[in-house]
Amino acid sequence: MESAEGSEIQQKETRGRPGKTVRLSVELAMSDAQSANTLAGKRMRQAGEYVSFDRILSEAIQCYVKHFSTESGN
Repeated sequence: MESAEGSEIQQKETRGRPGKTVRLSVELAMSDAQSANTLAGKRMRQAGEYVSFDRILSEAIQCYVKHFSTESGN
């Protein structure tokens, strides 16, 4: 049963154009990098699975953009 669901997910991911990838370089202060690593550890304990540093940075950027866009709208 699980293998059928897994193959469906693979088929959905391979349809259409592949996703675009943007390479990004980030310079962080040591304290910010440590905070991000601490947050990644907390997320891993909550989710029970590996959470990449890239995902933590991506979520932080999205949160920043959302906050910035609501401030500029006022």
